[in-house]
Parts: sequence; C-alpha cells; structure tokens
Amino acid sequence: MYPKPYLNYLFHFFCTRDYFECHEIMEEYWKSVGKKRDVWLALIQLAVSLYHHRRGNFSGSVKMLDSCYTLCRNISFSETGIDQQGFLVLLREKLEEMKRGEAYRPFHIPFSDPSLLKEIYLHCARLSIDPDQMEREEMIINKHRFQKKKKGGG
Repeated sequence: MYPKPYLNYLFHFFCTRDYFECHEIMEEYWKSVGKKRDVWLALIQLAVSLYHHRRGNFSGSVKMLDSCYTLCRNISFSETGIDQQGFLVLLREKLEEMKRGEAYRPFHIPFSDPSLLKEIYLHCARLSIDPDQMEREEMIINKHRFQKKKKGGG
C-alpha cells in the first residue's frame, strides 16, 4: 500500500531516530519519482530539521522546518497515512520550540492510519531496538561526519 522507501523512512524516523538516514532514503526516492511529489520533499525537510535541532543548530533547524511547514500547508498527505491537520499543528508547535531555543525532543508524526505506526513499532520490537538508546549514539547524532569519512575514504 505504501512505498517501501517511505516505510524505511518511518522505521528510521521512529525506531532509530536516524534523521540523516531518513533524509538519504527519502531524497533518493523523491528523485526517482521525478521530484514531483512535494509530500516526500516535506518529509526530507522534516528529517533535516530534526537532525540540525538535535545537534544544537537552531538556525538551520528553524529555517528547514519553516520551509517544511509552508510546504505542508499546500500539499496533500493522502498517500502517506499521515493526519495532515494534526501534523500541521505539531509542526507549528515544534517550530515555536525551536525558535525559543528549547532542547531537542523527538517529534511524533500523527497518523490517520493507525496500523502504520503499529507495524513500525512491531518491527522495532522484533529487532530489539530502543529508540531512546539509539538516538544517543554518536554515529546517529553526527552521522554526517561519519558519512564524509566513509565516502571520502578517511
């Protein structure tokens, strides 16, 4: 029902909270569908914003989430199972938190399809993944540093 890259994005978003990986997965998918689906771009922007926020880059996180919020007000989320109105409310609240310089807290995407989130969390449990533990890992917090080394060979 949902595209596999989207499900992979949600797995990383909720289970590993690896927002860098979310960005990578969704950007590749977005490009493969011809950059015509703004909903995928919005999810990319959300992941990038949260990645910056967790690292204390408030200006980058605010800029990206503001762009995401603006985009989300003008697109349809019908193919995602996301509760669009609830999502917009939570985006606005998160944006205000960031503008006030509040510390990072995980963001929970609200769904109109409850089976979607249930399946994601069941997958986390099957793999014995603790999201709170995962997001404290240096490899998750500063993944861009590790990616540069990996791609650049050292």
